[in-house]
Amino acid sequence: MATLEKIPWLRWVDRVLNVLCALIGCVVVYLLLSVFCFCTFKVPSESMMPDLLPGDQVVVNKMVLGPRLFNLRQAAKRRRVPVYRLPGFGEVRRNDVLVFHDPYPYGSVNRIRMDRRNAAIYRELIEWEQQGSLRVDSAGVVFLDDKLLEGYRFGHDYYFMAGDNAPASHDSRFWGLLPGEFIVGKVWLTFLL
Repeated sequence: MATLEKIPWLRWVDRVLNVLCALIGCVVVYLLLSVFCFCTFKVPSESMMPDLLPGDQVVVNKMVLGPRLFNLRQAAKRRRVPVYRLPGFGEVRRNDVLVFHDPYPYGSVNRIRMDRRNAAIYRELIEWEQQGSLRVDSAGVVFLDDKLLEGYRFGHDYYFMAGDNAPASHDSRFWGLLPGEFIVGKVWLTFLL
C-alpha cells in the first residue's frame, strides 16, 4: 500500500485539501459570528456627527438585544416578515448608539389611554397592527371593529431614535417610534478603512 511520503502528488493533494478545509471552516465561523454576534456597517450620513462621520465603519454587537432571525429572501423583496429575536445579554439604554433598519412606515409606543385626541393620533398605527377599523362616535368613545376600546397596548417594544446632528437626521421625529425588531444591535467599536 502506498503512503503519502512515497507518492509526491498525493502529498500535494493532501495539503490542498487541508487548506480548503481550513478556508471552509473560516468561512463558516465568519458567517456564524456575522449572524449571531457581530457585524460591520458603514455610516451612511451626517446624522451622527461629530461622533460618527460619513464613511466610518462600526462594529455592531448583536448580543446585547439578541440576534434576529428572519426570512432573508422575503426581506430582500421589501416584504414584511416576522422577526424572531434570540435572547440577548443586555438591554438598550438611553444614549446608546444603535444600528437599525429603516422602519418606514411603522411607529408608536406601549399602552395609551384611548380618547378622541389619541384615537386621531394613533388611528393608522392601531389599524395597521390589528388589521381592523378604528372609529370615534359623537360622544368621544373609541371603537375597534365595533368593540369598545378603552386602552391599547402595542404588541412590540418601541424606541425613539434621534441622531446627534438634528438638522441632518431623518429620525423618529419624521417616521415615529421604532419597533424593537428593526434594531440590529449596539455600536461597539468604530474604525476607518
